[in-house]
Amino acid sequence: MNYNKLILLLFFSSCLVSVTSAYYEVKQGDTVYLGETVDISRVLSWKMQFAFWKSGNPDGDFPEKIVEVTGFMYSYYIDPQKYQVGTWYKWDGKEENAGNMLAFYIEPGVRPIVTPTPTITPNTTSPTITPVPTLAPLPVGEHILIARGDYGKINYRLDSSKTINGQEQKAFIWLFGSRTKIMSSPLTYSKSSNLYSYEFSSDLTDNLTESDYYGFIQFVGQNNQQDVFYDPLKNSLDSPFKAIKPVNLDPFLPARIMHEFENMSGPSQYCDDYLVPVTMRIETPSIIIGDYWEDGGDIMIEGTTNMEEGTTVVAMIDPDNFALPAEIAAHKYATKTTGNYSVTRQYSIRVPLKWEELSIGQHTFKVSVSKYKIRLETFKDFAVTGLWVMPTPTPELKKVMVEEYGSHQLPTSTPTIITTPTLIPIPTPTQIQILVNGTLRNYTARNQSIVNPLPSSTTKPIIVSTPIPTATPIPVPTDDIVIPLNPLIVIGAIFIAGLILKKR
Repeated sequence: MNYNKLILLLFFSSCLVSVTSAYYEVKQGDTVYLGETVDISRVLSWKMQFAFWKSGNPDGDFPEKIVEVTGFMYSYYIDPQKYQVGTWYKWDGKEENAGNMLAFYIEPGVRPIVTPTPTITPNTTSPTITPVPTLAPLPVGEHILIARGDYGKINYRLDSSKTINGQEQKAFIWLFGSRTKIMSSPLTYSKSSNLYSYEFSSDLTDNLTESDYYGFIQFVGQNNQQDVFYDPLKNSLDSPFKAIKPVNLDPFLPARIMHEFENMSGPSQYCDDYLVPVTMRIETPSIIIGDYWEDGGDIMIEGTTNMEEGTTVVAMIDPDNFALPAEIAAHKYATKTTGNYSVTRQYSIRVPLKWEELSIGQHTFKVSVSKYKIRLETFKDFAVTGLWVMPTPTPELKKVMVEEYGSHQLPTSTPTIITTPTLIPIPTPTQIQILVNGTLRNYTARNQSIVNPLPSSTTKPIIVSTPIPTATPIPVPTDDIVIPLNPLIVIGAIFIAGLILKKR
């Protein structure tokens, strides 16, 4: 065996390991960051795969995403195109219920810089302490939401304690996405509003990759100069101090460039710049119909969009039913989006319902945006049905004459009759004689009066009478009265008459 070759091989291997192990060594359950290069040798599975579930826990043998590890495990790049924020597990082709599959957690941003412990240099006279600059906590940052190809804007008011004698300061914005970036672009200052602003033109956002962006607003410090800046001619990060070497950015992706910028702009004797964290999301332009309802004969439509505040949103019912420009214009109704640049914007629009144009059945309303190069349309179907409704009788107008003191009396179908009460004469009692059983007897005839009371002034006359008792009929002798005979008397008379005739 050639021992010299073996010794050389071991030597170069040890050198290679020492170089590659310079990256952060990930242990089980550690946090790694998108765009970071790390050592994953301790958390890699036998099949060289990592798996991801949306729930955050292994749910069976069907992960939502599996990433095949390629390249060198001691310097492995956490590619944002392959990985996403969340919990990742070691994967050997199936779920291991009894095994510990956890690999690492992925978060956005960059790994915090750990401040080393001050070192004491031995000295015969007095110990020398190497000072380490204290990292001040970063202020509350800003967030921006922009639709790709749309206009956007960010405003920031600098804390008065960070200003230089209360004067305007130079400010620059740095943003790093998955593939594209904005570096060292100056902000403008408004004295009237005391705001630093940066405008994202529609052409600029149209060229940005749709992704999340992380970065800073950089304010110059007491020396009134930008201690870290971008040199577009050399494509490098540079400093006005010769002691700081420029960093060539040619081989780096945006996440790595951001990491280099943070290293150079940290507080030190060569940098006193003030950084404000900024996040931005560039999204595909969209508009969503959230809710709709009928309101007083109109239809109210509400929704959301990522288009900027003040964007015109147009709604129209059954757009396919109209062809002439005048008809289309007469059936369009517009509103403006509301909401600041950091949140999803909203819109609310009222569209009159022209019932004479809406037959019973299915109909559609369209909500659209047309701005710059962006053309958005979204549709929602709704139904029109019919209900039988019992109509309320229509009130009829009656004319009346206003009487004295402003009163009046409504006409009625039956006229009001006012009568004067009359007294019915009571006949004088009279004496009559009646033959009763062959004897004449004297009787007195009596009647009660009938009175008609006065009627009310507001009611119809009511006749009130005292009932007259019916008198018991009293027989009166007349010449026409026939008293019937007993039949036995007649028979006896006939019998006697017969005997008399026989004797003769």
